[in-house]
Amino acid sequence: MVILHTITNSLRKYGDAKEFVDVDTVFVGMEFMDSKDFKNQGIYVIKKGFQYKLKPNAKERVKVICKYNKSQGCKGFIYASVRTGESTFVVRKFNLNHTYVTDHLSRNRAVNAEFVAQYLYDKIKRGDSMPLPCSPCNQFHTTHDTSIPYHVAGRARTMTLERLDGSYDESYKLVPAFCDMVEKTNPGSAVDHCFESMMIAFAAPLKAFKDGCRNVIVFDAFHLTGKFGGCLMAATALDAENRIVTLAIMVYRNDIRENWHLFIKALKPHIIDHPGGKITFISDRQKGLLETLIELFSDHHQRYYFRHFHRNLKKYYKGSKLHNIVNMDTLLKLSPAAAEYVMRENPKKWYRTFYDQSCCSEKTNNNFSDSLNNLIGL
Repeated sequence: MVILHTITNSLRKYGDAKEFVDVDTVFVGMEFMDSKDFKNQGIYVIKKGFQYKLKPNAKERVKVICKYNKSQGCKGFIYASVRTGESTFVVRKFNLNHTYVTDHLSRNRAVNAEFVAQYLYDKIKRGDSMPLPCSPCNQFHTTHDTSIPYHVAGRARTMTLERLDGSYDESYKLVPAFCDMVEKTNPGSAVDHCFESMMIAFAAPLKAFKDGCRNVIVFDAFHLTGKFGGCLMAATALDAENRIVTLAIMVYRNDIRENWHLFIKALKPHIIDHPGGKITFISDRQKGLLETLIELFSDHHQRYYFRHFHRNLKKYYKGSKLHNIVNMDTLLKLSPAAAEYVMRENPKKWYRTFYDQSCCSEKTNNNFSDSLNNLIGL
């Protein structure tokens, strides 16, 4: 027989706050705020492997019995009922002796997403960082003697983030008010929002671009992985010490040409008169981006990501010797088709020999736009 003498942490409420209260014993007269508090917040020993289920109950009484009541004849239970004239539920009687043999490596259904979310929330409040979903799966083997599936850990992580930062729904509702606030409190900023799109360029980085940044701008787009999806278009620049300056962002449903045109057209008046002269734009030639830059900045310079070009070269033309050749005559002898492909890709856009020197930057990659990607956790 296993004597249950502890129960799992029970979620109790004090005003508007919620926190776990460690309970070491069950006793007659133990109080819970209401039946939901009693039923849903885990009143048995998860750490000891005890699994329970609810019997059909009336509004004024609740009985929790062992999951193996029928299959193994376990008689463990806790019975609680409402206190007359109140919503408080009080433990009336219980039996903490149960006889089934548990497998600690199997899943305990009592460890649901809500329980794991509270566990993560408590750890974060103690100073821990938000873990990946796989981390709670491993931790619960040692801390609670049970396994939890990946989807439960993922759902718990989402619930914890919503509790800390708010939900996607609530945040998206605040976008119009946020844009209005930026316009009022940041004169000189470029702000636009309508339907499913939003564009923001704060005044400070726009001014910094003209006062202390190289005349180089990288355009890139990232797919948003949140609840509503979409794309985030970004324009980033480099200051004199090669530090990242985010000039503007725009959130759209997708990165089609029309959206790139709206984004760059709204940004153009704020960047066109750079003291360094013509601007060098770096991009990976995304759908509609190249055409938009040619249309709006026809007399400025463009570069393409060399990494993308080199990856395509290796994809279409096999052979390690081809991929490291820097002399066109040698490449032409080994593979005329590969040489033709290189010339067709316009070396002036990705080969440093042809770069405009006024921008004082040798960049041919999207490392600093990827840094923005990593910063916002996409």
